[in-house]
Amino acid sequence: MIGKKTDKETSFEHYLKKGNLASDFKLNSSNNLSFHWANWDYTADYIKTHVDKKRAEKLEHAISFLKDRKIWLKNPMEQKESTLYELYESYCDPRLKNLLFASKDEILVSMDNETGPYHTLKSMRWFDRDLCSRFIFKRLLENRAPVRQFRLNINIPLEARLDGNPFTNIKGAVTQISDYGILVFFPYCAQLKLWEKKEADVVFVKKPISINQEVDMKLPDGFKLQSWYHALANFWLPLATVQEHLNKAQLSPDEQSCYLFLPYKDLHFFGLKERNFNQEIETLIQSVKQGLKKAS
Repeated sequence: MIGKKTDKETSFEHYLKKGNLASDFKLNSSNNLSFHWANWDYTADYIKTHVDKKRAEKLEHAISFLKDRKIWLKNPMEQKESTLYELYESYCDPRLKNLLFASKDEILVSMDNETGPYHTLKSMRWFDRDLCSRFIFKRLLENRAPVRQFRLNINIPLEARLDGNPFTNIKGAVTQISDYGILVFFPYCAQLKLWEKKEADVVFVKKPISINQEVDMKLPDGFKLQSWYHALANFWLPLATVQEHLNKAQLSPDEQSCYLFLPYKDLHFFGLKERNFNQEIETLIQSVKQGLKKAS
């Protein structure tokens, strides 16, 4: 599926040259692994030099309606009218984002009218992850954002357990794997903040999944979910380390869910797995990179 140039609508070549810039490319027929062109400098550079005006305009059209969505920002000293489009632009610019979120005076935002109601900007009630991604893609095309290191979208369900106790579990899933770590999504992550046991560890346990091993047998190992599932064994981190990363995590507007990035250097494995983990992950990532380069 990755490289057959006769399968024009599903080939990786077609995805790069004519695909929707906001869409992911499915790496196998089971649709459990996917990749986006913005998540690798190799493909991002290719898109920037080959994208046509029509595709770029389609991406802009998906967010242009935000130019008509008025918002009001205020701090103790002043009030300002703006648009949701401008807010996303500022959020995606590291320098402007720092001014907004590291301000000494709390900034409030209203999406209704100048009289309110107002909520703190940091509450992220205005934020939509998919819309923000489109702004990032646009900035990449315009050379206004740095290219990313390789990232692969995946779905491996797991549980976080305090000291391994199955009765203190928080359900989540590994949603992305990169050169440097994994991204874990927790629909309800508030409990992670409430755990206070000193010297405790958080054990991450994979949940069983159904894998059709016959569907894509001819694909490279990196394109098979079972290869990633096998490579990512159960692991643990000190609770203090988990909560340190949680303080940096992006929370949902209601502060219930979050995406937690865990660097490989902080993960501890049981038995001999720790010695071979980095090598296995690196081999699988190289398998995907080589497969995509060959198919492009």
